[in-house]
Amino acid sequence: MRFFEEQERARRTGQRLVVLFVALLVLLTLAVDAAAVVIMGFKQGHFNGLLSDPDVRVVLGGITITTLLVGTLGTVLRIQELSSQGGRAVALMMGER
Repeated sequence: MRFFEEQERARRTGQRLVVLFVALLVLLTLAVDAAAVVIMGFKQGHFNGLLSDPDVRVVLGGITITTLLVGTLGTVLRIQELSSQGGRAVALMMGER
């Protein structure tokens, strides 16, 4: 019986997916922050000392927190939906009626 081997493989795959999700969320946050820095730099007309400006740091902190909260909240809501509806939610996502 290969049940335990398959269960272990599924566990490893699940762990890998969690690591990839966290990495994706971090990269997304960095990309949004970088875009915000570029926009603020063009708005101010220069990039010199931009990150040492306390106002820019506050804005970047807010953007970072918002991006992480939106990503985390979306994930938590999706997990809750899948947990409550089970296979029905998956079937609906796949286009079944």
